[in-house]
Amino acid sequence: FRTLLGQGESEVRSSEWLRASLFNALVAEAIEDGYLAPDFGELVAVTIARIFRAAVLEWVTGELAVTKARREVGLGVALFLASSVADAHRRELLRFRDRYTTAS
Repeated sequence: FRTLLGQGESEVRSSEWLRASLFNALVAEAIEDGYLAPDFGELVAVTIARIFRAAVLEWVTGELAVTKARREVGLGVALFLASSVADAHRRELLRFRDRYTTAS
């Protein structure tokens, strides 16, 4: 991301596939393992990538410490996934939410 901040718009766009493929692969695995409903897989991957990207950009610019970024990203992803996680795994996700909301 530090490198991307110094690049032009076309270079940034050409590297987006790398970030997208990482999150698409993670979401596809979660769907395959039964953790997520398959209905909105691509949208889930894109939204999670945007949550991470926002936090990383704030970290790169010095606006966000790593420990706070971990907590906020974890909470953001947990809250977002609450609407997509399979019922059998909802309790596990709520444990993540509780861990991130009580962390200092």
